[in-house]
Amino acid sequence: MSPLFILSKNEFFEDNPEARVVPEFDQVGGVVMKFICLIYGYRSPIKQMPVEPRRKKAISLCGIERTPTGRPSKLEKDLLELRDPKIKAAISVFKEIQFDEDVDTIEAYDEQIAEFRDFLRKKNKDKMELEKAGKIGTTLLPQMLEARDLMEKRISSRVDQLSQEDFEEQTIEEEIPAIEKFLQSRDTE
Repeated sequence: MSPLFILSKNEFFEDNPEARVVPEFDQVGGVVMKFICLIYGYRSPIKQMPVEPRRKKAISLCGIERTPTGRPSKLEKDLLELRDPKIKAAISVFKEIQFDEDVDTIEAYDEQIAEFRDFLRKKNKDKMELEKAGKIGTTLLPQMLEARDLMEKRISSRVDQLSQEDFEEQTIEEEIPAIEKFLQSRDTE
């Protein structure tokens, strides 16, 4: 699966001019779109980080600076707290355009696995928590990891099914980019 958008040191819309056709993306601007791709993109280079450190890392990678007094800027607060309706709308559209049920399932597994691991790391567990940790460590976590691996293999096999012949037979006209499919679906509603 290829990334929905290109991420580089360039301004977001310089690398992804087609993204401007989606009003929600154009309204929030390139810095916010780069942030959204880093946080929510399936192929984000920081996707494996826990949510809060990932948000802070994305803010840093997007070049969002603090105020001269060292306090978070309005944009940083808006991105950390997700309180701007335009940003929420852009996130919603981004998720809709890139949605893949299998990847979504893997993300759900990843969240549950992270919660299990956090619980196992917890110090000073009482007797009930120790019993729960034993069950998580010996049964639930291994089952979750196995299910996640099976889903990864499913996604890989989807990609592998595309043979070179199939690829060569496709024409550019036959391929409709995700953004165009999204805009077409909006027009029919």
